[in-house]
Amino acid sequence: MFRPFWTVNREPPHNGIVPQAAWSKMAGLWYLCIALGFVLLGIRAMLAGAPVWTVILRWVIAAGFFALAFLERQERKR
Repeated sequence: MFRPFWTVNREPPHNGIVPQAAWSKMAGLWYLCIALGFVLLGIRAMLAGAPVWTVILRWVIAAGFFALAFLERQERKR
């Protein structure tokens, strides 16, 4: 059955296929990869001569994803 992406729950499946610790690790790595992507986009924009505010915006977004990755790691330690 099709579910739109905005209705997908972040919780692991209820059938126990993915344990909570593995799910948290995967989510943390996912956020880390997204953050690194935004850092690289900021560097590319800086080298291409884009306005400074676009570079700063990308790095702020990257910082948010780094924070999410850190929070997922902290939750996994609990």
